[in-house]
Amino acid sequence: MPRDGQGHGAVRHERARILSPAFRVYILPAKLSPGERTRLGALAQALGAVLCRTYEDANVIVTELRAPIRIEHHIPELERMKPIVGVEWLDACRSQGMAVAYGPYRVYEPRDASAELPPASSRSREGSAEGGEDLLPDTSYAWVNSEYAVFRSAPRVCVNQPLVDQLKVLQLHRRLTSDPHSEMAYMRAAAAIKAVPFSLRDWSVTQLQQIQGIGPKVALAIRQFYEQGSIAEADAIQADQAMQTMLQFTQLYGVGPRTAERAYQEGCRTLEDLTRRGQTSLSMHLGPKESLALLPDLQMKLSREQVQALADELMGHARSLVPDAHYVIAGSFRRGAPWCSDVDLVVTGTLHAAASETLAALVQRLRATHLVSHTVSIARRSAENADNAQGVHVAEVVYVTDCGGRRVHRRVDIVLAPPAQFGAALLAWTGSVVYERDLRRWAKAQGYSFSHGGLVRADGVLVPTPTEESVCVLVD
Repeated sequence: MPRDGQGHGAVRHERARILSPAFRVYILPAKLSPGERTRLGALAQALGAVLCRTYEDANVIVTELRAPIRIEHHIPELERMKPIVGVEWLDACRSQGMAVAYGPYRVYEPRDASAELPPASSRSREGSAEGGEDLLPDTSYAWVNSEYAVFRSAPRVCVNQPLVDQLKVLQLHRRLTSDPHSEMAYMRAAAAIKAVPFSLRDWSVTQLQQIQGIGPKVALAIRQFYEQGSIAEADAIQADQAMQTMLQFTQLYGVGPRTAERAYQEGCRTLEDLTRRGQTSLSMHLGPKESLALLPDLQMKLSREQVQALADELMGHARSLVPDAHYVIAGSFRRGAPWCSDVDLVVTGTLHAAASETLAALVQRLRATHLVSHTVSIARRSAENADNAQGVHVAEVVYVTDCGGRRVHRRVDIVLAPPAQFGAALLAWTGSVVYERDLRRWAKAQGYSFSHGGLVRADGVLVPTPTEESVCVLVD
């Protein structure tokens, strides 16, 4: 992402915005007077866009030119694949109070149309359906209009799913640009809409704002989606190759938005580049060479059957140390995803040693039997955490499974919780992010603090939560 003073020659305006840093605007000087170019640049900044000094840094080019031959004279062929719009586009954004679609304002179409992205409606869905497969939306539940996700039903695929998917694009962009307030606003809006079991197509902006979690800006975006078929800003983000590359980086374990942005600015364009330069959590722990060797395996999704088989195999070894051990596969698997990137295994049972020591012994056993090839991190008992020896402990490992006669590496988190904290650990590791955050908010309002380590009263006493129901009863 270009930012002022960070090598991309961009200047950003920080006032309340109509656009966002997703729009990186270059004003083509040709045919513009100095005064008009200054006005347009100031307008772009006032709207909240990033104003770029070169067209290479931009993802939209604004021009007064109309003749294709003149546009081609001023803009190189590769840069002409970006949206090129008339100056009226900026004025339209200002007058409508939101980002408007490029379509009516495009003044140039690339000669090689096949190189462009397909329309937003035909692209694969992103994020919230957790798999992209075609499923009928679930409408068989009652709507609860609550600001807390813990009180709402949330199907994996809802009747407004295409809208949710576009809001998810905006949320991921805000995460990438380190805008946590806006990221949370879009995350909460998407979660609120998923809980609505009927179409919002005919709802007005005023009606939409009655839904807990939807503010004026999101309501305008929803109306744009239903009136024009998509959200203009989401389309701009999906068409931005730099943005898509950085979003891809964040899909790797341990790569946050700042790391993704820094890596892109340093020249990384592929996951291999990122790993080779030691920018990922795995490469920092295991080294670039080992991480590159593991990368193809770790990018492969696991089917539900594969996840279950892996868990059953691992638990066979766990029960040699904890005979009464039982487990639940948490994360996206428990939320119903047909394909999973990794496995979150929450385990409990009668522990005859400290939880940290039991977990270390399990990992050591799995390594000895060549089922764990790499240990990314594991809780270690020390003088600093001795008081928490019986708390919830986590081992992040690379697990080896058989896939058609070939050894395949998978990312696995083993969460070992004492029986008295199993319910809290399971809730926390199941997610979603919004659900867990709202559970923490609600618990705090009731005088508790909640985390994967348990439910704690205001006086610091850890409350037994052997089941998920015990957590919910206490904070209800």
